Amino acid sequence: MLLRSFELVSGLKINFVKSQIYGINVDDRVLAADSTFLSCKIGSIPFKFLGIPVGPNPRRRETWKPVVEAMNKRLNTWNSRHLSFGGCLTLINSWDQICLPKELGGLGVKNLDLFNVALLNKWKWRFLTDNDALWADLLRFRYGHLPTLVIGGSPIPLGAKYSTWWKDIMSSGREAESDGFQTNVRAVVGNGNNIGFWKFKWFGNQPFNELFPNLFAKETHLNVMIAERLGGNGVSYMSSWQWVDRLSTEEANQMKELSEPLVGFSLHPFNSDRWRWIQESSGIFSVKSYYNVLIENSHMEELDINVLTAIRQLCRNDVPSKVLFFGWRLLLERPPTRVALNHRGILLNQQDLSCIFCSLIHEDCSHLFFQCPFSKSVWEAVCTWVEKGYPTWAEGWNHFRLFGDMVKLRDCDRIRHLI
Repeated sequence: MLLRSFELVSGLKINFVKSQIYGINVDDRVLAADSTFLSCKIGSIPFKFLGIPVGPNPRRRETWKPVVEAMNKRLNTWNSRHLSFGGCLTLINSWDQICLPKELGGLGVKNLDLFNVALLNKWKWRFLTDNDALWADLLRFRYGHLPTLVIGGSPIPLGAKYSTWWKDIMSSGREAESDGFQTNVRAVVGNGNNIGFWKFKWFGNQPFNELFPNLFAKETHLNVMIAERLGGNGVSYMSSWQWVDRLSTEEANQMKELSEPLVGFSLHPFNSDRWRWIQESSGIFSVKSYYNVLIENSHMEELDINVLTAIRQLCRNDVPSKVLFFGWRLLLERPPTRVALNHRGILLNQQDLSCIFCSLIHEDCSHLFFQCPFSKSVWEAVCTWVEKGYPTWAEGWNHFRLFGDMVKLRDCDRIRHLI
């Protein structure tokens, strides 16, 4: 009945001859009867769907071995056709730079490791915001108070008895120097029932356990909620706090320093606590914004501001991708000139480093593309064609920006694709 309804709604007809039926905890006789009724074959688990294994343990390497072998086979074919060994090595060494956004001097290729972390952290955001969902109740019953685990700094249960899904989510991003998720989430206090007093950022840009570590060390209940410490008229419950030890004079002064800003602060009993993602004006988490945070926090090469500006202008031009890629490499001085090959340990004889065109001086990017007599003659011919003078001093990013300004002129629009 369900399959027939699908056909009527979508207008698509299921080809049962090419279909298979699978049973999970289903009696073999029932499965055989269903197969006869639908006129389709009985399949077994595990199986492949669109080349991806379905059914076996996804944590085992053997499960993904056929997929990896197929990818390696295709990559080896592509590499042999389009890349030399040196080109493969250069690509690997430049991968971090390639994965940077175009605004930061990269080519905008997705870093799949960081993008996967961003996708997993979308679940952390749902842990904070989907309080009424049934699955959230199940997670709270099994693991505890979710906001405290996600951003409260409490030890995260990652033992063998916990699910792989849970461990993947909660461990994502923790290998970085700073957890970009925690630092970009702010608590918006309502009734105070779901926000920890000490460990959450709800009053200022730092949690109180970092501002007053001595007081936090003597707190009886480390995960106490705001509603348990503050009444409707500010700090009316401060005197009822119980410490594990008597406060020293210095700690009493810190207690006064903590209490004074909270005077007049009141909760809103009829409003639930909320969460705000500070990287978005809407306050709602997005995978894209968190991915950008991870990219910015990763170790990346600092580029000269002039080179970075030239790369940004290059990426905004409507040029073929191969031209864009070569221009990007040239601005970063990455083409395999003879001097570059010498630095990589490929050309070791100093006599082999002379320019291929003029043989006057060593062949680096500056000489080969701008200062060599042969290169100058090419640029002079282009400038003559567009009726502009050729500046012999211009090279690298200066050269690119000079011709970029020429292209902006109305009478020079025809040279855009040539240059």
